[in-house]
Amino acid sequence: MVQLLLILILLVIVLSFLFSVKLFFFLKEVLLKIEEMEAELIKAERKLANLDEKIAQGEEKIKFLQNQYKIFLERFRGEKQ
Repeated sequence: MVQLLLILILLVIVLSFLFSVKLFFFLKEVLLKIEEMEAELIKAERKLANLDEKIAQGEEKIKFLQNQYKIFLERFRGEKQ
């Protein structure tokens, strides 16, 4: 009877250890996935920053062209009169 109890206790200890090891590797895998996702997020943020910069440059070009067009219209109207 005592031997059976000791075997059961030993079995519980071994199973707990195996579960702990499995949990450790699972959490390690989860952390690796999180790091990969973090790296992808950083890449996406850089791309977004580049797009924001390109949009700002495009807006500046549009304003410049609008001013050039206004100047052209003023000159054209002035030459007509």
